[in-house]
Amino acid sequence: MTSRYIMKAEIRLRSERFPNMRFTLNMKKSIFSGFRICGTNALFYGRMMKNRLFPFALWLFGKFMTLYGSTFRYRVTGREKIDELFKSGKSVVFFTWHNQIFPILHFHRGVNLAIIISSSKDGDIMAHVAESFGYRAVRGSSSRNGSKALLEIKKLMNGTWHAAIAVDGPKGPKYKMKPGALFLAKNTHGVMMPVIFDCKKFKRFASWDGFILPYPFAKIDVHYCDPVFVSEDTEPETMKSETEQIEKSTMEQTLVYSPNIV
Repeated sequence: MTSRYIMKAEIRLRSERFPNMRFTLNMKKSIFSGFRICGTNALFYGRMMKNRLFPFALWLFGKFMTLYGSTFRYRVTGREKIDELFKSGKSVVFFTWHNQIFPILHFHRGVNLAIIISSSKDGDIMAHVAESFGYRAVRGSSSRNGSKALLEIKKLMNGTWHAAIAVDGPKGPKYKMKPGALFLAKNTHGVMMPVIFDCKKFKRFASWDGFILPYPFAKIDVHYCDPVFVSEDTEPETMKSETEQIEKSTMEQTLVYSPNIV
């Protein structure tokens, strides 16, 4: 099968999955930012980047991850929640836990998402592949240029662009939510949408978050949790309190809908 037919099939599948969204896939280098999350070494890839074959290796890796993810079999619950938000024209701040990020991003591939990616060296690779995957990579983290990254995403979020954040990343602690997603929702009049998944057959990596990579042909349950409508109050105490409440609620739903992962 040629890449042309793969491209057409991919766009058709994504359009069927999210009929209320406008899709802008960059299929020329369809790729997922999986180097860091799969536990690879940043120094090794720093050296690889100097190799003339690195662009080809990156392209090949992207094709592999595209095919790898296409073997997943998804079952979705809570779909009506996100459909209503898309129809409303509101900006959505998708968020999940760092160890669940691969299937979540693969499932939403093609949606106009701006994603915060670490400013570290391995983040350089992640940013490149994320943009090739069709996402807008915005550089920053809780420790480096985080505020700048949030402000840049804020400019994009107007009802057609949405945001996606791993709320306990990039360095944890695991399942400890940081306020970035809440900040975006408050400052864009958007809605927070926690998304989690569960599956029985997966590889758990020995990283700080216990990153999960489903095995090929895994059956994956994607669950849209209850949307979070936030206040406009940005006082530090309010931010802290609301972050803790959202973390607690999301963790409770994670325990229910993601029992094999937690």
